[in-house]
Amino acid sequence: MTCTKRFWNRLRTSRSTPAKWRCGSIESKDSEVSALKIVPYSNEKQQVVNLLVELQEYLVSADEERVQTIDDAYGEKYFTYLQGLIKKHEGIILLAVSGNEAVGFIAGYIEPKDEEDIITNRCPKRGIISDLAVTAPRRGNGIGKDLMNAIERYFMEMNCEFVALDLFAPNDTAKKFYDSLGYTPRNIELYKRIKR
Repeated sequence: MTCTKRFWNRLRTSRSTPAKWRCGSIESKDSEVSALKIVPYSNEKQQVVNLLVELQEYLVSADEERVQTIDDAYGEKYFTYLQGLIKKHEGIILLAVSGNEAVGFIAGYIEPKDEEDIITNRCPKRGIISDLAVTAPRRGNGIGKDLMNAIERYFMEMNCEFVALDLFAPNDTAKKFYDSLGYTPRNIELYKRIKR
């Protein structure tokens, strides 16, 4: 049985979870998104690609330094890259589905350790959230929080001690969202342009 199947089987039978579990999915209790279910990715590639493109377009628009980029092949290329990370590092992609439409997704994997990690720290097992996106019309309804709760449960099931993610500094809305969920800064990358 794969890690993902074990995860869903255990969560469906868990009594401590606040959501209702049915047939491998989580049904949200939020009245505004009552038809929302959190399900593992199976074959909704184009919907995930569309969400990835929507997220990247937002990041490009927020990037005053014009470092972020997007082209016509971005969605397909990034999705292929993301699938490779997920397969290589015990990861998962979860979808927030309303009816037949994916209105959000989250992806994460178990952090691989490199030589610097081994030399400099005790190497706690960490889950890495690589991507979280909710389509613009559905934001503010608790979908992002439901996705975060689901992936945190996955990482707990995988015996992770911590969950980490990178945050694009100009994305103030995301910073407030992650703050509300108890995420705090650990490493901060500083940035300075030295050539125009």
